[in-house]
Parts: sequence; structure tokens; C-alpha cells
Amino acid sequence: ALDPANPEGYANLGLAFVRLGQLPKAVVAFERSVKLKPKSVPARLNLGAIYIEYLNYEQAERQYSRALKLEPDNLEALVGYALALEGRRKPKQAAAIYEKVLSKDPKRAALITRLAIIYEKAPFNDGKKAVVYWKRFRKLADLPSQAETKANKEATAAALKAAMKGRVPRRGAKREAALAKRAKAKEAAAKAKALWKNVLAIDSRIQAIEMGMKMEKEARDKKGAPKT
Repeated sequence: ALDPANPEGYANLGLAFVRLGQLPKAVVAFERSVKLKPKSVPARLNLGAIYIEYLNYEQAERQYSRALKLEPDNLEALVGYALALEGRRKPKQAAAIYEKVLSKDPKRAALITRLAIIYEKAPFNDGKKAVVYWKRFRKLADLPSQAETKANKEATAAALKAAMKGRVPRRGAKREAALAKRAKAKEAAAKAKALWKNVLAIDSRIQAIEMGMKMEKEARDKKGAPKT
């Protein structure tokens, strides 16, 4: 039986409920854990993550804030706190924290994309910074060019078409080999198509931002030009 005075027991119970997808019960267990052991950073991080998932940003901010008072340099707590602030429409504070985390762990791709999105929108409206972060993400992910991904997509699609046309024996090891070949070709084609779409989406975003900045500059120059 669970010891009602054991905070670790409730924390473990909370994790078990998370694995089972029973988040409301997980919240109750973690809340009980932090009530018994207020200085439990892991329990507060788990609570914060669940509240983020439920879009309860106020409660998430509270849990992450308390975790940071205990461990000011905890990167997971900082990221969670920034997510909660972003959810509460405090993008400037969130961006500052994302920047801080990236200065310590520069390979967090998710934070790089978050900053690209934040800087593109109000109140920043900073296209230059947004482009810098989109390009930084592209470099970190080591994404190939559009031409390369398109060629690979077409090649894998052709290979899949050829594999699907091939005759499949009715039984035995040859049948299994033929079906495995088809499955492999299908997987390769799907991956190539997904990569092409991702590269196209990122490059299109960069081009759109750069075009918007160019048009804004032209409009400002035209407005400031002396009349003849």
C-alpha cells in the first residue's frame, strides 16, 4: 500500500499515471508529492509539463517559478517557465529566457524555432532576427537544398513505383523478400517526401520574411523620397 506520508511514492505514482495517459490522476499525485516535499524540483517540473499540455499556463508558470527558486540554473525549468510565459502572452520575457538557455545549450532546435516564430510576430516584428534563427535551425538540422530533396523525393517515388510493379511470389522466402522490398521502398519514399516538405516550408518562410522586409524598406524609401 502507498504510504500517505511518502512524497517519492506519490511522485512515482504520478509518473505511472503519465505513462498510462491518465493526466488528471497524475496531477493529483504530483500535487500531493509537492505538498509533502515542497522542495521537490522533479515533481514540480512534471506538474508544470502537464499544466502546459492542458494549456493551464498560469499554474505552469507557478510550478516552474518555484522550481527555479530552488534551482535557478535548471535548464528544463527555464524552458518550461518560458513556455508558460509565452502562453500567457509575455513573448519578450519568454524570448529572453530562450536566449539564456541557448547560450548554455546551443543545440536545442525546438528553442531556435520558437525564437524564429516569436521574433517574426508582434511586439518584435523583427524579420532580421527571425531569418537568423530560421537559418540557424536549418544549419543545425543539416538540411539539404530544395533541389537535392526534390531529386531524392522523385527518385524514391520512382523506386517505389517500380517495386510495386514487381511480381510478388505467392509463398516462401521470395515472397517475404519481395514484400520487405516494397515496405522499404515505401518508407524511403515517405521519408524523402516529408523532408522535401519540411525544407520547402522553411525556405519559403525565410523567403517570405525577406520579401516582406524588402517591400517595407521600399515603401519607407518611397515615402521619404523628396517630391519632384
